[in-house]
Amino acid sequence: LFKRKLLITFILTAVFLSAAQAGPFINITDIDAETDFPRVKLKVSAVDASYRGLSGLDEGNIHVYENGFRVNFIRVTDITSISDDLYLVFSIDSSKSISADFLSKIKKNARAILEAASPGDRIAVFRFNDRVKLLNNFTSNRDEILKSIQSVERHGTKTLLYDSLYDALELLGKTDSGRRKGIIVFTDGKDEGSALRADDVIKTARENDVPLCFISMRKAPEAHILARMAKLTGGSLTYSDKRDMAGLYRVILSRIKSVYEVDYVSMAARDGKQQNL
Repeated sequence: LFKRKLLITFILTAVFLSAAQAGPFINITDIDAETDFPRVKLKVSAVDASYRGLSGLDEGNIHVYENGFRVNFIRVTDITSISDDLYLVFSIDSSKSISADFLSKIKKNARAILEAASPGDRIAVFRFNDRVKLLNNFTSNRDEILKSIQSVERHGTKTLLYDSLYDALELLGKTDSGRRKGIIVFTDGKDEGSALRADDVIKTARENDVPLCFISMRKAPEAHILARMAKLTGGSLTYSDKRDMAGLYRVILSRIKSVYEVDYVSMAARDGKQQNL
């Protein structure tokens, strides 16, 4: 017997809940129209106007239209806490523009966030100075991550901050589109020698729904640039003397998109034609 394969293709389109200039609020990240057709399951991500995770959505907030016709009954389930594991990038400034004392605080803060992370979270570690180097790819092996953090030393004459952020975004882009993602950058905010600008990084981060979270010195001269990048990507700027790094991890989680499953029965024919959703 041949297992009949469902030939149904959906064209994915972004859904907006308010004026276009406010930015996208809900985005379809995955569609399962094969497992139990005509039942269709969508996975959608949701952020507010500041690109922070949007919680508490239900059937009253989300409408589904199939080929222009509104679906009468849907079921919306918040699966943020049980959704795909979080993918985080630690990007650590290892240039000589930072002091040995600040690097020590960076390592301490990175370890504290690592301890607060969930067991299934996958973390990659970059360090950057004259060049950007990936110390470990995404892994949930805490020993490997800690070894990477501890290995960072100050050297070099330049600080390729923006290049490092772009490389981190590229690495996150290789994971599945529905993954929950974020970047934590430990830096004084200084950039020297990058081929890219801050606006290039902001644009790419927004396109990929990745918040940029910075941990810096309280009187860093470039703090205003970091604050702008964090604000425009839904991230955060925190100072290295903050004691509650576990609390910071919760803040970072709140900046990462919320994830919902939308379940409904399709009226589309099993004819192999494209369907607009």
